[in-house]
Amino acid sequence: MPIILSFLLLAGCSSLGGIKLEKPNVTLAGLSVAQMDLFEQRYLVKLRIQNPNDVALPIKGMNFNLDINDKQFARGVTSKAVSIPALGEGVVEVEVVSSIMRIMDQLRALEAGRLEGLNYALTGNLILSKLVPKLPFEAKGELSSSAK
Repeated sequence: MPIILSFLLLAGCSSLGGIKLEKPNVTLAGLSVAQMDLFEQRYLVKLRIQNPNDVALPIKGMNFNLDINDKQFARGVTSKAVSIPALGEGVVEVEVVSSIMRIMDQLRALEAGRLEGLNYALTGNLILSKLVPKLPFEAKGELSSSAK
């Protein structure tokens, strides 16, 4: 009997690789300055991850790019492990790096009236496991001073 049970468990585990996961919804939930110096700035980015799947997403890490008004603003990576519950959501904080020139270009364009607002594009991957190595995500939205 234990042998049959072992085979059933192995068969069940191998079928996990066949699960088709829907892409998570990842949005920018906040952006704040963590550290500033002459050459680079560090920001704390808060990402809201919504899991549309009926299984939890055990995230081992992530990588992403944040563009503002179609120009690269910052890149981020983290190896923070987090689990997003099935049909649930969570907020992950990641520190990103940007240069002063990227910020100055955006501020000059705003001041000159060439830009009406600050739009963002977020693209990246959630790193899960060997069975499902990564789930890509992308989102677009508008930055506002009320984002927290």
